[in-house]
Formats: sequence, C-alpha cells, structure tokens
Amino acid sequence: MFMKIAKKIILGILLFPTCLLGMEQGSTKENDIFGNSVTLEWYKITDYKMRLNLYEQLVPEYSESFADNEREFLLDDALHIKKEYAEVVNAIPPENPWKSRIAIASADRKTRVEYWKQDILQSIAKKRAELLDPPKKNYNTSSFFMVIAKDKTSTIMGFASFRLSHSAADVVAYLDVLAVVPTARRRGLAKLLVRSILKSIPEATQIGLNTRIWNTRAQAFYISLGFTEYDRHDSEISFQWIKPKPKDGIFVKQ
Repeated sequence: MFMKIAKKIILGILLFPTCLLGMEQGSTKENDIFGNSVTLEWYKITDYKMRLNLYEQLVPEYSESFADNEREFLLDDALHIKKEYAEVVNAIPPENPWKSRIAIASADRKTRVEYWKQDILQSIAKKRAELLDPPKKNYNTSSFFMVIAKDKTSTIMGFASFRLSHSAADVVAYLDVLAVVPTARRRGLAKLLVRSILKSIPEATQIGLNTRIWNTRAQAFYISLGFTEYDRHDSEISFQWIKPKPKDGIFVKQ
C-alpha cells in the first residue's frame, strides 16, 4: 500500500506543472464491457525526456504485461520454440534484444517479470544517454501521446504509447506500446486504449503498429478493430488502420 501511495506522489510531482515541461494533459471517462468506470488519462508530450520519465513510472505495469507473451505464444508445452517459428527465431541477429527475451521465456514468472523490468530500464537509460548527443539522436521533433487506464481507486490497469507523424495529407499515429496488466484483462481495456488516440487526436487519419509474428492473439485483436496487414519483415507483422472518409454524408471505408 505504501509503495502505491509513494508512486502516486512521485508521479504527481513529476507531472507538475505540466505547462513547464512540454506537456499537455487531460482525461476522459469510459466504461469497460462490464460497465465499470475507467479513467483514461492522456498526456501529449513534445519533450522526449519527459516521455522517458513517464515511461519509467510505468515500468511495473510494463513488465507485468509482457512477461508472459513469448512463453504463451512462442513456446510449446515442453517450453521449446514451436516448430513453425524456429526458422524465424534462428534468423534473429544475436545482438537483437528479442534473442534474450526469447531465451528468458522458459524461466519462472518472477524471473521473467524482473527481466522485463530491467530490460525497459536499460532501454530508457540508453535513450537518455543518446539525448546527450542531439546531432546524432534527436528525439525532440515529434509529438508523443501516453494514455493511462485507471480504475476507480486510481490503480493503473494499462497504458498505450503513440507517436505522431505528420505529412501534407495524413496524420499517422504509430502505436508503440499497448500494455494491459494480467489482472485487468478481458474487460475491453485494450480496445479503449487503442481508440483513445482518435479522441485525443481527432485529426489522425491512420494508426500503424507492429506485432511479433508469433503473437497471434494480438493479430486477431487488431484485425477485429479493422486493422489490415500490409507488411511482414523478419519476425514482425505491420498493421494499419485507415480512417474512413466521408462521402455524401456517409462514412465509407477506403
């Protein structure tokens, strides 16, 4: 209980005052599929350092959300890589982080959660170091959105992270991370989080994302939301959702 209270205090200090930190924020109320109230807190961030700070506060939820994926979808009952994915996994370069993520999949859950926690913390530390050399790694030219789902007790149940890309014709929102903690699943939160970007950024014309080729549940979920596959590369599948355009007063799909 103390840790939860301390985390809320730290997050409150971190986000105040937002106007001085290159960030806007707001919230909306939604209901899950059982009618329970869900608060979606959104943060528009133009300062990449702020984005990393916010990510760091969400590390416990991040690690809990992703600790089971490879074990559930990539491994068979004997905790060996499924035959249909063996060639794909073997082709992943040794330096790719997914090699070690796959290797840890057969460990007990406590070990997997701790691995993912350290993995994301190391990634954040690496990006912070890269920020010290802006000519080589400039992250400050994009807008980022973080949407956090909380229950009525303000407990974090999941979050989604988007980055925006603008062109002359389109505003594309790329879904970088979609995480729902195990205890909050099967309530429709993932759908609320994905669709939240359309309320925060109504001018968005497309949503893009990547999934691992073995995460068949995620693929089915995105297809159910109207996403279509447009590319496969190595161990990833790329999906996109294109906003229907109005025609004669009726929305039609492109």
